[in-house]
Amino acid sequence: MFKPFAYLVCLLSFTSLLAQSEVIYTIHQRSFFDSNADGNGDFTGIKQKLDYLQSFGVTTIQLSPVYQLEDKKSDATTAFEKFVPQYGIFKEYIGLVNEVHHRGMKIYFEFEMDYLQAAIANSEDPKVKNNAVKGLTYWADPNKDKNFYDAPDGFVFTGMADKLNPTDKVSLFKELWLPLIASLKKINPKLQIVTYPADKNSSGYEYFEKAGVDVVYSSKLQHAITTFNKQAIITAADSAFVKLPEGKRSILYIEDNNTGRIADKLTNTKKLQAATALTLLMGVGTPSIHYGQEIGMKGGLIKAKDDTVQPFPEAFEWYKDDNGTGMAYWYKDIAPLWSSRAAKPADGISLEEEQADANSLFKFYISLYRLNALELALKDKGVYKDQPNDNDDVISFTRSAKVGEVLVVVNLSDKPQVAMLENTGEVKVDKLKLLMGDPKVVFPRGGRTLNLPPYTVQVWRVLH
Repeated sequence: MFKPFAYLVCLLSFTSLLAQSEVIYTIHQRSFFDSNADGNGDFTGIKQKLDYLQSFGVTTIQLSPVYQLEDKKSDATTAFEKFVPQYGIFKEYIGLVNEVHHRGMKIYFEFEMDYLQAAIANSEDPKVKNNAVKGLTYWADPNKDKNFYDAPDGFVFTGMADKLNPTDKVSLFKELWLPLIASLKKINPKLQIVTYPADKNSSGYEYFEKAGVDVVYSSKLQHAITTFNKQAIITAADSAFVKLPEGKRSILYIEDNNTGRIADKLTNTKKLQAATALTLLMGVGTPSIHYGQEIGMKGGLIKAKDDTVQPFPEAFEWYKDDNGTGMAYWYKDIAPLWSSRAAKPADGISLEEEQADANSLFKFYISLYRLNALELALKDKGVYKDQPNDNDDVISFTRSAKVGEVLVVVNLSDKPQVAMLENTGEVKVDKLKLLMGDPKVVFPRGGRTLNLPPYTVQVWRVLH
């Protein structure tokens, strides 16, 4: 018999444990959960699903732009102050933010800055920059009471750049970003400034040093992981983790609004699991999940005005059937979108189906985040170090902290692989405890060789 109180106690205990490590969940709010049956996901819908998000370790929700996109080309002070009406009213926004903070969670806002960067780079009128700063600082403390319980904990700026073109004379870091970030920090010194770099090959250091940001989405590592190229992953990890400035963070991800659905590219579930494990386990950073990524959602495609084919944000698949309370089918009456949607009923890709399947991608996510919560070496301070082996299709590394160390080995290929770990004297393979993976994959007595099935993820605690 289901016992609600016992379940609640278990859930609260587990989420309290998980909350020790930050995990970001990026949401396209119009597509997440519809609270009032108008077809649009909204602020209240997100609020109603916070239990679900906390159940697998989410501590921070990142909202896609909440302001009206048609206003983003305005240089008026109020350009960023108007909600998309389908998301809800200000009272409902406040209700969401207050509930997030009541639970000990955080909330980040995303801002698209492409037009403003171009306007400032091409204009000598100081009003353009000043109005942009005023409009953005509004969200740092909407009611100006110095109580940030109703304000975002972080601003996420997409497409941040120093120069939009190599020949540009204006340094946007100097002319826009440094004064803007200083203004935001003056209002709330604890506000986290996050960026998706315009330069996808950037390691983030110029953004830390020259623009004053706190956190950088590691696009270089994201690309490397999705190629499953061992050397590319090691090189990107070294640049993302080894030289990370004190007090700064990287965000690790494999999917977001701009990349399209990773499940469209990695159709093998085991391969998806391997990419997910690398994102979470590799290094000193904060993992980020795109809504629906945890159940392997695929994405519909639509031809844009410039004839490019682009993904569009489909409704989160809550149910086995394609109908149910809260389904955010805002595009149901838009024929090109509805006809090209990827979601299908009873295809194994829905929260309802995967919660009932012990071998589902969702259950793998839960196992990973539970492991991340329990092992101190896997928290965001655990030091990453490559552990060399002799196979180009197998990556191996350790994460270590003062009170713990883990060894991670991942087969990056769709074929069985044999790999021998180099004896560096750092890891004694005869003193390991399996935390995740195939119990049949073991080091032979006196040896350092492993036989790994395709896309296997093995995690051991190193015993000292």
